[in-house]
Amino acid sequence: MLDSVLGLEPAGEAEQPPARRTQAGRWAGHLAAARQFHAREGHLNVPRKHVEDVGGVPVKLGGFLDNTRRRGLETPPRAPRGTRRSRHALVGPPGR
Repeated sequence: MLDSVLGLEPAGEAEQPPARRTQAGRWAGHLAAARQFHAREGHLNVPRKHVEDVGGVPVKLGGFLDNTRRRGLETPPRAPRGTRRSRHALVGPPGR
């Protein structure tokens, strides 16, 4: 219906939006940016607004590092699944 009324056509392959990156892909991009910055500057004291160019792709390195550091301070470390011992293994079964 849109074709006949407005003369619109479906988007071609070149007009499609890029595919979303996975969490692992974003983490790898930020890690590469951090390594590049550290190799060049010798430290990771990155300003919050800093954007690092990695292979022609802009990476918001400052925000990433700031958020990662803040989250690391807020949440305590958790034991991996399956490694927690039950209370009974430490103190014995109830009724003793």
